[in-house]
Amino acid sequence: MAKRIIFGFIVLSLLVAVVSTSASEIKVKEKINSIISQLQKKYAISFVYDSIPTASWKDVNYSKTKTKGEYKELLSYLKIFSEEFNKYPPSLVKRSNLKYVAFVRILRYGEQHRSALPDAYKEILFLDVLQGWNRKIYEGRKFKYYIKHTLHHEFYHMVEQEINGNLYYKDSVWNSFNPTNFEYGKGGAALYPDLKKLKRRKLFKSRLFSVSHPCTGLITKYSGSALEEDKAEVFTSLFIKREIRKVKRCIKNDEVIAKKVNYMKQFLLRHCKEMDDNYWNSL
Repeated sequence: MAKRIIFGFIVLSLLVAVVSTSASEIKVKEKINSIISQLQKKYAISFVYDSIPTASWKDVNYSKTKTKGEYKELLSYLKIFSEEFNKYPPSLVKRSNLKYVAFVRILRYGEQHRSALPDAYKEILFLDVLQGWNRKIYEGRKFKYYIKHTLHHEFYHMVEQEINGNLYYKDSVWNSFNPTNFEYGKGGAALYPDLKKLKRRKLFKSRLFSVSHPCTGLITKYSGSALEEDKAEVFTSLFIKREIRKVKRCIKNDEVIAKKVNYMKQFLLRHCKEMDDNYWNSL
């Protein structure tokens, strides 16, 4: 009898645990879908984490959200993402022609981990919820801050493609601001960690994305990798308080950065009338 009672108690405990876990997971999914629903209503585009559209390149690989723990990580990510994405006027998102924002895990392009990937040909912005395999690859970076930086930076590439016709548009006006004989590097992709070569510890320990004003005309080291990355870094800095404060200090002693910030704001205002001085002051 005692054994039956103990067995029954164990079975009951397991059932309660299963029901409790199921209810908890449902609650997390409801919160996820609520955030996504609000975003879709405001911007009239698709935010997806289950039915992911196929990328333009076969070398793009990723995992989907499956377990309870993974849904919790997605929810944590979405809370930060929503706060940042909501800074964009709907008309800017419409002008970018963005169709999908896809939330994935362990995003890769070939042997490179990517925290994000703009697919301007199919109008998909892929975002890695983990920002690089549970943050282990991207060392030396605050997770919340990097989510914000990545979102704005990669979204700008979508804007550039749609308005100027090329992700790698070589803006002659922008380039004219740079000092004589200045040359950009080999491109942003050359700086991503390669899994085969294990170049993973160097990326953030070198503080590539910090507003460090490494030289005249550049706000970050990553800005120097390519003209399109320089523009994306300036765009990004306008939306993050801790960055724009530093950029404003740079402007006081760097006429080139001042010209680039003004050029970026005027560019955005031409294509989105809401983005005037009042808009920037409200962020």
